[in-house]
This record gives sequence, C-alpha cells and structure tokens, in this order.
Amino acid sequence: MRLAKLDENVINKKLAMPVILPSNFKLADKGVRITEKLVAALKRYGFSSVYVDEPGIVFDTKTTLTDGQRLKIIRQLQVLYEKLIHNNFNEFELSRFIAGEILPEVPNGPVSLPLSKPGDSHDIAEHSLNVCLLSVAVARNLNLEPKNIEAIAKAALLHDFGKLVQNNKHNQGRHEEAAYEILKSNTYSALVYTAVRFHHETIDGEGPAKLPKEKQNEAVRVLSLCNYYENLASGNSLLPHECFEKLQSLVNIKFDLHVYEAFKKSIYLYPVGLPVKLNNKKLAVVVGQNDDFPFRPIVRTENERYDLMKCLSLFIEEIVI
Repeated sequence: MRLAKLDENVINKKLAMPVILPSNFKLADKGVRITEKLVAALKRYGFSSVYVDEPGIVFDTKTTLTDGQRLKIIRQLQVLYEKLIHNNFNEFELSRFIAGEILPEVPNGPVSLPLSKPGDSHDIAEHSLNVCLLSVAVARNLNLEPKNIEAIAKAALLHDFGKLVQNNKHNQGRHEEAAYEILKSNTYSALVYTAVRFHHETIDGEGPAKLPKEKQNEAVRVLSLCNYYENLASGNSLLPHECFEKLQSLVNIKFDLHVYEAFKKSIYLYPVGLPVKLNNKKLAVVVGQNDDFPFRPIVRTENERYDLMKCLSLFIEEIVI
C-alpha cells in the first residue's frame, strides 16, 4: 500500500482503503479498481491522492483518530457550536467532552492527521479538531500543566466558532472578537477566551490586534502556530513536509522558536504510505515511524527496509508522489 497522486498513473490500480467523504458517505470501497470516472469524481470532491495497493508493502496507517471517532467528535462539535450560539452551553460541559473524547485519544507522541482526504478550509469543526490535536501534542511537549493543556484544547476547539456567530447574526466584525464576547460573557476562563481572541497574533506584533510578543501567553503562541499549519494543510492540498517548510521559514519572524521546537516533535512529517526517494537514489515507501524523531521514519525499498534512525547516512531527498 502506498499513497498515490490522482492522475492517469493510478488508473486500473486497486484502492487500498475506502474513500469516505466528510459527510460520511462511502464513495468507493477498498479493493475497487480505479477508473477514469472514479478519478474525475474524486477530484470533484477535492481529493488529490489516494492509497493504492502495492505488493509486498503492508503497514498500519497510524492515524490518531479513526474515521469513526473523527466523525463522532465532529458531530458533537457541531452540536456544541449550535448551543454556544444560543447561550445554552457551559465550560463544565466542554471540560467533560474534552476529558472524555479528546485527551484520551491524543498519544504521548506525534500526531497523525488524515492525508488522503479532501481539504476544506471552511469546515470549522474538522479544522478545529485538527488544530486541537496538534495543540494538545505541542502543549504536552512543552511540559505545560494539565489544567493549561485542557485550556489550550478548549481554545483550539472554539477558536473559529465566531465565524458561525457572524453567519447567524450577520455580524461583520472579526470572528475572533465575536467568539471572545460570547465566551467572556459565559464565564469561560480568561486563558481560554484570551487565546481565542488572539489566535491570529504573531510574535512580530503584526497580527489583527497588533498584540506585542511580550503580551502573548503560551496558549496564544501555541494556537497561532498550530492554526497556521492546519490552514495550510486543509486549504492548500499541501503535504505535511511542505506545510512544515512554509512554517519553518517564519520561525523567529512570526512564530515562537520554543513553540516551534515542540511542534517538530508533535507531528509526523512523512506519513506512512508516502513514496520517497532516498539520497542513495533508491525509491522507497514510508512504512513506520520513530516517535521521538518524526524527521527520520522507517522506509522500505523494493528489496530492503531502512530505519533512518539507524542508517544515519541516509535521508529523504525527495517526495515522489
């Protein structure tokens, strides 16, 4: 099994995983032979790649949440947002939701987000869930206190719900301010509503609110970085390493170095199934991960398996999807 770009080269290959739309409709099942018609349909729904069968290459795709878990949480989030809009939700209920549905699912290691799925930068619940998973992993790598990790998780889940308030009330102000006003009036903790209000701020003080670096707490800096990364991933059909390169170019300019170093340990940059070229010019597929070193995965060529943490002279030279 490997990840393949949706082009003429995948025609007649078999799907290695079912294709499920954000609405939970199964567009195509595992084992289906890919046709020109299916490629066209997938592209219409926003897919840019799919997993296809590759003889001899088997691995666990290792997503942090299964499709079923993800769908369940997204539906619960949509209900949560509707209650918030109508002032029918409180922070205790959100704490219970995070403790029961989110925190137990985030590993003490890097997060893996869905790859061969259509990106939709307008899907607030899915985007917010991804930001939450990343933010919790980063907060843990920063060794923050549990109460602060929970607050960051809350802020991540709520950071964009102000867009729904705008739609509901025809509010033309910034969505951060719309969310801030509701959260503050409903006695949410200051750490939560402050992070939501300033999640677009950057350390150069050039964000919408022009908040200087010295007034940005750790929750704001974590949320700002994770939100930027996930917006790249969901809205631009970029692979994780491409998003990371864009983020890396802004470290110490827009984003905090300390938070960035924690982020590096918090996400798999080379997801399993990704076709790569090594510096020895051999083609390989990522088949496993080293949790403490996401930049150095385990890969397999046609005849050999390399753990890049043990084969230190080897490195990924190019993505060949």
